[in-house]
Amino acid sequence: MVLARLAIALFGLALGALPAAAAGARERCLAETAIDMDMRISACNNFLEAADVPDDDKGTAFANRGTAYLLKQNYGLALDDYEHAADLRPDDAAVLRGRCRSRAVLKRDLDAALADCNRALELEPDVRALGYRGLVYLRLELPETAIADYSAALDAEPRNAEYLYGRGLAKTRNGDAEGGKADIAAARAIDPKIADEFGKLEHDESSWSFAAMLEYWRAVMKFLY
Repeated sequence: MVLARLAIALFGLALGALPAAAAGARERCLAETAIDMDMRISACNNFLEAADVPDDDKGTAFANRGTAYLLKQNYGLALDDYEHAADLRPDDAAVLRGRCRSRAVLKRDLDAALADCNRALELEPDVRALGYRGLVYLRLELPETAIADYSAALDAEPRNAEYLYGRGLAKTRNGDAEGGKADIAAARAIDPKIADEFGKLEHDESSWSFAAMLEYWRAVMKFLY
């Protein structure tokens, strides 16, 4: 009898804890203040699994989780979430910016990425959308237009390593090797790891350079002999 009563009591406590846990997940997922990215993702996972989530909250949850994935550089999952968020919030500038960047990094639907950034800028002028659109233009092999966007972004944030590095690549592709080298050097001075963000692009720029080919054949000869 005692065990039965204890079991009933514990079950009652568990039932009472469920709404509180759900409320906590909602609060962490939808919080406007910055929180740990993994905590945000976990909270949004739990919140989105709950039944009867209002569409407005669901749109915010997908957007916030997408941003957390974006900051963790998990662009595939970020894009999935931004797609869901955009279905529910088609005129949300932050969602469109995030989807633009995700598509640009993944080299996916670049024309749609350009449309996203353009629409985001119409809704809310923001330097990030200029920087992201610069990357889209770089991916589209339109370096001159990329330079214009990166330069506009750098007017607002002159020490942004990402924009400097992107403009450096764009200048190099546009035939201004010295200008490109100067921008890339300035970007690396601000953030020595910035090349990681543009690793594939940097590889495209240097993969057929004489120095890279010489290093490759040195490695081959060392291996053979």
